[in-house]
Order: sequence, then C-alpha cells, then structure tokens
Amino acid sequence: MQSGKLLIGSSKFKLTIDRLCQQLLEDYGDFKDTCIIGIQPRGIYLADRVINRLQHINPNHYGRIDKVVEVC
Repeated sequence: MQSGKLLIGSSKFKLTIDRLCQQLLEDYGDFKDTCIIGIQPRGIYLADRVINRLQHINPNHYGRIDKVVEVC
C-alpha cells in the first residue's frame, strides 16, 4: 500500500487556519450576515476547525445546520 504525501505539517496548518480566521474577522467583523459552509464529506472538517478557532478568538454565537440537500 502506497502512503500519501504530506502536503502541510500540523504546525503550518494551524498557522494557516489562524491567519485565515484573523482575515475573516477583519473582513466580516461580527459575522452578522455571513456563513461558513463546509461541503460534504471532507469540507465539514475544515469548516469545523475554522469555526472552533473563531470561537476561541472571538466568542460570539455560531450555529450549525446539519441537513443534506440533494440537488438534481
């Protein structure tokens, strides 16, 4: 079995998420009319990381919709 290639290490990934969150807060402030969408199946994990980090930096209320909509 061939193992995958590591694209970014955990410390650089954390730094990238931190920078992204800082930029989001600068651009969107209170997130009043903003949403973060994670596309199934793997995008939800990135969205969860971003939201968790945003909550740590700026503890506002963040919600979640857990519904899959099928588009034909």
